Amino acid sequence: MVIDPSGKRLRQVWHAQDFAGWMEQLESHSLRVVGDRFAFSRRITSALSEVADQQVWIMSSHVPGKVWAGTPYQPLYDCLGEAYDTVQWDCSRKFFGLFLCRVLIDHNQQWYAFPKVDKEDGTLYRRS
Repeated sequence: MVIDPSGKRLRQVWHAQDFAGWMEQLESHSLRVVGDRFAFSRRITSALSEVADQQVWIMSSHVPGKVWAGTPYQPLYDCLGEAYDTVQWDCSRKFFGLFLCRVLIDHNQQWYAFPKVDKEDGTLYRRS
């Protein structure tokens, strides 16, 4: 469960329409690459759930790191295009942040969200 800065429980991610479109791209990419529409989203969810189980504070921009190659998060980038470009990179970073938010909304612990803390990219989450 995620509580936003106003104290309201989030039921869906911010920018839900963007997230839904990117999820469709991820699912199509997963189907093409491994023959299972949800394989990549399950891997990403599993990796992020493990992070959530182990951490009390999560800064969304710090979790994936700068190099995604060889991580469960690489498909978030790959599903958005074929070649490196800054728009694709920015969208994949936003997609990652929304994916993390979705995982925390569904997580069994309560999390407090602090978007754009101290000029950092991403959202800071604190587990209660």
